[in-house]
This record gives sequence, structure tokens and C-alpha cells, in this order.
Amino acid sequence: MVEATIYASNRATFLAVIQYVNIKTPQWMDYIVQRPESHSIHCATGVHAFDYSDLPLFNILWATFRNLKEFATEKGFYLGASSCVGEQMLFKAINDKELT
Repeated sequence: MVEATIYASNRATFLAVIQYVNIKTPQWMDYIVQRPESHSIHCATGVHAFDYSDLPLFNILWATFRNLKEFATEKGFYLGASSCVGEQMLFKAINDKELT
């Protein structure tokens, strides 16, 4: 029982971390685990959809699956969003607020 718990914990950690590694991965791998390239669309500027799950199966079922060949070029909210950290920590939406 302990071994199964350790195995499950290691697998969950791998699935959660692999998508944040800054390496190129084979495109076929996206049907097994969330690839860094595909996760980058989730963090892309101006995009608030796609690739929510660590398991691609759920993204396929919910039509949020995108199998990108390359990394998304721009990531983050918008220029100046880092000055809204306090609002983010209070769970306030900042994606509708553009700083001028």
C-alpha cells in the first residue's frame, strides 16, 4: 500500500511539473502528458482558455485541447500587470484591466 501511494505521488508530481520545463518535446507526447509547448498557450497573453488539465484526456473531452508544435511567443497578462500583485493575491480579476 505504501509503495502504491509513493508511485501515485511521484506520477502526480511528474505530471504537474513536466509542463513547466523549458524544453522541446515530441508532439505525440501531448496525448500522454501535458507538454510544455501546449501549456504555453494556457499562459499566452490575451488567451484565457485551453489546456487546463495535467491529463490531456480531460482537455480532449472538454474541447480545450491544443497540440502546439512550438511555444507561444508572448506569455502573461499584459505589460504592467506585475504592478497588480496585491489584487491578484486577493483573487481579483486583472485580465480586463489594461494599464496605460
